[in-house]
Amino acid sequence: MIKMDFTGASDIEKILDNLPLKMQAKILKAINVEGAKIVQKEIIRSAPSGSEIPESIILVGDKENTTGVYVTPDGRTAYYVRWLEYGTVKRQTDKKFNRGVMNPQPFVKSAIDRSTPQALEYITKNYAELVNKYLTKEVKTINRKNKKNGL
Repeated sequence: MIKMDFTGASDIEKILDNLPLKMQAKILKAINVEGAKIVQKEIIRSAPSGSEIPESIILVGDKENTTGVYVTPDGRTAYYVRWLEYGTVKRQTDKKFNRGVMNPQPFVKSAIDRSTPQALEYITKNYAELVNKYLTKEVKTINRKNKKNGL
């Protein structure tokens, strides 16, 4: 898991501190998703062509940390991605038949290493814009609900 800390956004942090905790969590989740999309695109770009792997790389919310996001292969290909990334050991049956070995063809770790600085730079440079984008969306939703309820 990649942990990110931001500095230089003290004014925005003060604004966020005055918002309800639920809204703060939604804003942080939206920002994390934007950063995770950069990592996701790089993993997809690095994935071996001719396989189902590029289509299976998805974003998944963290169950324990509501603002966290994982970039992961879906259940259909997760086992295969692991075999490609780390390889397999020599396997033999009880009758001594060789089941072969897969040499590692790592692409996930290198894609993460390449894209993490890009994601951090994007989030750092666009932090205020991302917060504003989310708040604008939230205000429109509130206005729509108020209009619907006759307020």
